[in-house]
Amino acid sequence: MEKAAGYKRLTEPPCNFNFEEIARRYGWGSSTSVRRLVDLLDQPEPIQEALSRDRITETHVRYQNPPPSLDMAKLLGYVLEDAKSQNRRIPESGQ
Repeated sequence: MEKAAGYKRLTEPPCNFNFEEIARRYGWGSSTSVRRLVDLLDQPEPIQEALSRDRITETHVRYQNPPPSLDMAKLLGYVLEDAKSQNRRIPESGQ
């Protein structure tokens, strides 16, 4: 998601690059690849967080039919929140 945010910033002033120029400068095969990456920033926050944590991939989002919904985002949010709450240190045996 950091890369997507960086490419999005390149489309804004002062750079004002288009996706084709970004693709050419950064070695992408096509501007479509850059656009798809930047489009991930339009996903609900829980989906973006799952992408950032490598819980799901861009392909999971792209090939969802229908596209990821708020219900899916909420479900992912609950799963991520539960994972956060479970991420506490477990004492070693004997302590």
